[in-house]
Amino acid sequence: MATFAEIDNNNIVLRTIKIDDAEAPDTNTGEQYCKNLLGGNWKQCSWNTVGNVHGAGGTPFRKNMPAKGWTWDEAKDGFIEPQPHSSWTLDNDTGLWEAPVAKPTTQNVNADTYVYGTEWNESNQRWEATEFDQSSGNPTSNRYYWHAGDLNWQAI
Repeated sequence: MATFAEIDNNNIVLRTIKIDDAEAPDTNTGEQYCKNLLGGNWKQCSWNTVGNVHGAGGTPFRKNMPAKGWTWDEAKDGFIEPQPHSSWTLDNDTGLWEAPVAKPTTQNVNADTYVYGTEWNESNQRWEATEFDQSSGNPTSNRYYWHAGDLNWQAI
């Protein structure tokens, strides 16, 4: 199956569809098939591409698999998600937005304390998360922020 995104006159993705590979032996033929069948403007995309990497080891295609509301960027030949926060910048190679501070790769506060639900706090320009109580399997009311200079979680 081949995947296509319909885009409006402002290059905003309206929807995505799949069609049989026989109808899309190449990109141009598939895009024209969608236009003839459904009207509108269509761009082929890859279900397996995220951050300009093909998840199954193939060749990445058009940077990202889009969703409704994403933008088609002709100059970048790729789909870009809406900017999540005003402080984030677009990586032109991956087509992904990057926070001013790298997202933490650890959830360990210490040997006994773990956090989950890491979210960007735009007002404070930092990552924050909630403590997870392993014994009960429930969140606690304790909140932590990621201290990028020390590379550790600190209590709020």
